[in-house]
Amino acid sequence: MRYGVLVILIGWIVGWTQPPDTVWSRTYLLCDEGGYFTYDIGTLSNGDIISCGSTGSGATEGFIMRLSADGDLVWHRYMRDWEGVGINGFFIDRNDDILFTGLGNDAPLVGKISSNNDSLWSQTYEFGSMPWIYCPWAICETPAGNFMISADKIVGDEILVFEIDPDGELLWSNIWTENELVSARDIIPVPSGGYVIAGAQYGGVTVPYYLRLMRLNEAGDSLWTRIYEPWAEGDGHCVLTTDDGGFVLIGETREILGDPDDQITIIRTDSLGNAVWSRRYGGSSTDWGTDAILTSDERIIVTGLAYPDATVGSAGQVMCISPEGDSLWTVLVDTQDRERFEVITALPDGGFAVGGMHANRPECFYIQDWVVRFESVDFTPRDNRMIPEVFNLYPAYPNPFNPTTTLSFDLTHPGMVKLNVFDVTGRQVSTLIDENLTAGAHQVLFDGTGLASGVYFYRLQAGEQMQTQKMVLLK
Repeated sequence: MRYGVLVILIGWIVGWTQPPDTVWSRTYLLCDEGGYFTYDIGTLSNGDIISCGSTGSGATEGFIMRLSADGDLVWHRYMRDWEGVGINGFFIDRNDDILFTGLGNDAPLVGKISSNNDSLWSQTYEFGSMPWIYCPWAICETPAGNFMISADKIVGDEILVFEIDPDGELLWSNIWTENELVSARDIIPVPSGGYVIAGAQYGGVTVPYYLRLMRLNEAGDSLWTRIYEPWAEGDGHCVLTTDDGGFVLIGETREILGDPDDQITIIRTDSLGNAVWSRRYGGSSTDWGTDAILTSDERIIVTGLAYPDATVGSAGQVMCISPEGDSLWTVLVDTQDRERFEVITALPDGGFAVGGMHANRPECFYIQDWVVRFESVDFTPRDNRMIPEVFNLYPAYPNPFNPTTTLSFDLTHPGMVKLNVFDVTGRQVSTLIDENLTAGAHQVLFDGTGLASGVYFYRLQAGEQMQTQKMVLLK
C-alpha cells in the first residue's frame, strides 16, 4: 500500500456567509510504505508551511516537511535517530527555527531544526524511574523565551509539564497525579500570565470522558481545573484565549444514552473557566473538532472531519463560528473514503492551511494540508502570542546576509514605532516601519538590494525606548 501527503489551497471569497472555494490541491508521496498522520501544522515568516506527524508502518517514524506558499515540497525528513518516534507538535520561533516534541526512544523528546532542515539539537528527558510513560503533545513559548511542554501518562492518571531553555536544558518539571485518567492535548500561554491546558478526564464507566481545562501560573503551579459535563462523553483537543481573558475549548462529545455519534463541541468560558456558552455542531452522523484558530474579531475557524451520511466516507471539514456560537458556514472537502482534517494554522496574508489524512483507495492513503485565502479585508488572524516582558530588538537573521534578512523585535506596549536603517556614516538608507503597532512580537524583512556591501545599523524606537543593532550586507 502506498502513502503520501495532500495539500489543498482554498481561495478568495467575498464576506463570511459563504464557504471558501478550493484553489489548489497537492499530494506528496514521501515513501512507498507506511501510513501518514499529520499532528501539527504551522507557518514560517515568509508564508511557507511546516507540517509534522508520524507514519504508521511497523516501527513508527516521525516526520517534518516544509512546503512553499504555492504548495511545492521544499524538503522533508524522517526522525530516524530515535526508535518509536512520533512528532506530535512543534513551535516556530522568531528565527524560523522549529522546536518539535513527541516520543523518541520511548521517552519525552524535544528537538530543534532550522527552516532549512539543519539539525541543531535534540534531547530526551527522564522523569522518575519510568520515563516512557509520558507522551508529549504540545509546546509553546514562555515570556522569557523558554519553552513549555505538556504531556500525559500513557493510559494513566498523571499530567506532566516541563520547561526548557532555548538550548534544550531542563529548567523544571511538575507532575500532577489525578484520581482518574486524564489527557493534556494542548498548552498555550495566557496573556495575563501563566498557561492553560486542554484535554479530557475520565468520568467513570457510564460517562467515560469529560472535556477539561487546567489553569497554571507562571511557575507551573495549578490554579484551577474545570470539568465540563453538558454531554456524556468527550475529548478536548484545542484551547484558545479570548480578548476578555476567557477561553475557547474545542473537541467533540457524544450522548451515550441519546445520540451515539460524536459532534463538534465548543465551550466558551470566562477567565476562571466558567462556561459562558456551549454548543454542539454536526449533522446526523459523526463530526470531530480537532483544532481551531481565532480571527481578530474572535470568529472561530474549526477543522476536523464529518461523515455526511452513511453512504459515503468521511470528509475533511472546516467550519466558521461566530463569537456568540452561531454557525456561519461549513465546507466539506472530498467525501470519497476516509478523509479527515486534523490541524489548522493562520497564514501571513490572512489565509489558513489545514493538514490531515486523505485515503485515496484502492491505491494509497494521503495526508492533506489545505490552504485557505480570503478576500475579505476584515479577516485577520488573531495574535495569540504572549505580551513580552521586555522591550527588545534582536540580532538580524541571517547575519551576514545577501540580500535579505529578518529583523525581529518585542514591544511591551502598543504605540507609534519607527524602525530605520543607517549606513556607517549615519545616513538613513531605509525606513522599514513608521506606524502604530500592537504589543507583542514583530518581524520585518529588510532587502539590501541596491545597497553596497558593508556594515549597517538598524534602530528601533517606541516612545522613549530605543535600541540599535548592527548587521553586515555581504554580496
